[in-house]
Amino acid sequence: SERGLGVSRSTRLSEVGKRFVSELISSYGRGVEVVPPVLDERREPRVLLVSLFDGNEGIRRAAERLQVPVPLYVSAECDTSARRAVRAAWPGVVEYADVRQLTRATLEPLFERSVELGCLFAILSGGWPCQDVSFLNRLRVGVEGARSSLFREFIRVAALMQLLCAQ
Repeated sequence: SERGLGVSRSTRLSEVGKRFVSELISSYGRGVEVVPPVLDERREPRVLLVSLFDGNEGIRRAAERLQVPVPLYVSAECDTSARRAVRAAWPGVVEYADVRQLTRATLEPLFERSVELGCLFAILSGGWPCQDVSFLNRLRVGVEGARSSLFREFIRVAALMQLLCAQ
């Protein structure tokens, strides 16, 4: 829907969606290497959790249900009601009203703090706005729309976090 309140069900990607994902992977997936961390079995695996387009803080709730310690939770969400709910559920959350506020200058101190808190992992999660590409929105403008184009911010933050993790 125009306000992002619609519900939809999808069983497959369209041909356009398949091409888009293929292009996305080929252009952004080069040189990405996943290295498993060396775990110290005597320590609890603590996590720095960064959630973009956080909404109902689903990833944070999943970590809680899985009993994963999250000493540092960073939330980027533009909706004031959602931010209020996140603050109520997780009083220590570090929050940003705009994903574009997550820069090297803002993330670097958080990564340093996560090391001090004993975090062994950094997890990035998020589901960017899809209103501009949704068939429920009769005015959809596509992936270049003001909201759906924010998927590029997820990719930018992922690359930045990868860089910070390597330091």
